[in-house]
Amino acid sequence: MNKLKIFFLLMMLILPDLLNGEAGVLIPKNTTESDALQIQDMEIIIDLDNQYVKTQVIQIYRNNINIEVEGEYQFMIPENAAISNFAIWEEGVRIEGVVMEKVKAREIYEDLTWRKIDPGLMESATDLENINLFTVDVFPIPPFGTKRIEIEYTQCLEINSMQSYYIFPLKPSLGREEKVESFHLELYISSDYPISDVDFKSPDLTPVLLDEEKGFRHYQLEKNALQLDENFSFSYIIDIDSIYASFLAFRDIETIYKDIA
Repeated sequence: MNKLKIFFLLMMLILPDLLNGEAGVLIPKNTTESDALQIQDMEIIIDLDNQYVKTQVIQIYRNNINIEVEGEYQFMIPENAAISNFAIWEEGVRIEGVVMEKVKAREIYEDLTWRKIDPGLMESATDLENINLFTVDVFPIPPFGTKRIEIEYTQCLEINSMQSYYIFPLKPSLGREEKVESFHLELYISSDYPISDVDFKSPDLTPVLLDEEKGFRHYQLEKNALQLDENFSFSYIIDIDSIYASFLAFRDIETIYKDIA
């Protein structure tokens, strides 16, 4: 197993317990030029199936300067979420991280440390003050080149007073506010129960409904030169009245009378 895969594995030690998440940011480490790394393309695919959500994020960063840059990728996930996949592309090759349970990852880390194998890439894994943060060292990013990063996490949305709420935080708090040249979002909603119209919280981030049929909706959002200064979020209400009405309509009067008698 190479150092890159070991590093990805050990970052599972610091999966967060956050109320909200945060979109990924790539921060340069070996240069003081704040705009050395810029997000070029961003794609988000949200698949919501009866409260269970899988969120896939693809981000392409560009190196704007004439030196090889090392960056630290930082990503926060929601409180009840878990990272299910992570990958970085190197010269057209997808290098996938290894997701393991915390106990096993800790055993591997301690073994490497005891054998004095260079833990330089793993420093963030032992930073207990940042236990709410998933971090990965990303290098090399060639001069005027790009780096593609993919992350996927899953979560179960809570229901409060029959209402559910989803948020994908685009506005960063870890670094400076950014502008993405090309932004693409796909939202798929499947439900075995009737739900209300989806209430998107931001007019500027309201996707177009492309397809709708019983128990399924497909939305899409395309933006160019999007300033990441607000979050993408929506809510919906599970229509209990419709479920109850359907239940009564299904049962005939004779059956209901027998149950009462």
